[in-house]
Amino acid sequence: MSGHRDDETLRRLEAEIPVPDHAPPDERVAVLRAAAEARRAASIAPRALPRRGFLLAGVGAAAGAAAGIGVYEVLDKDLPSVPTERIALTGAPAGVSATGELINHTWGIELLLTIGGLDAGSEYRLRYRATDERVVDAGSFVAVADEFLCRMTGSLLREDAETIELLDADDTVVVRATL
Repeated sequence: MSGHRDDETLRRLEAEIPVPDHAPPDERVAVLRAAAEARRAASIAPRALPRRGFLLAGVGAAAGAAAGIGVYEVLDKDLPSVPTERIALTGAPAGVSATGELINHTWGIELLLTIGGLDAGSEYRLRYRATDERVVDAGSFVAVADEFLCRMTGSLLREDAETIELLDADDTVVVRATL
């Protein structure tokens, strides 16, 4: 506050705020200034978001989340831009289709397994077997009714890998690949 507005504001506040008449002028001014500052702070404090604005913000957030999930789904279905090695999966029972591509990472191998025709709701697990007969688990999944893509990774280096085996809950090999 400055100049004429200060004096006018102080006079209005003085009329509204009881200040003892016997208070020295400096104390009266300090009380009035504090009251003026409190009013100014209250007038610039953030106001509550109206219900309509709140609903619009919620709808906007939901739309943004849906768009993000959609973009993720589109990008996730694309095969990676790294070199892959197509592998032959054999032994699939009637009605089961399976294809695989292997990615040779510096830290291990990853199988891009596209599979369909498995018993929906049943659990399956994948393992890699090394040339020295060591077994490396590469994860598990629950089958769905449609064909789907699983990315199964293990800490076995490509040069050490000999076979890939997909097993059902009874530890029966469903499909296999010899590398």
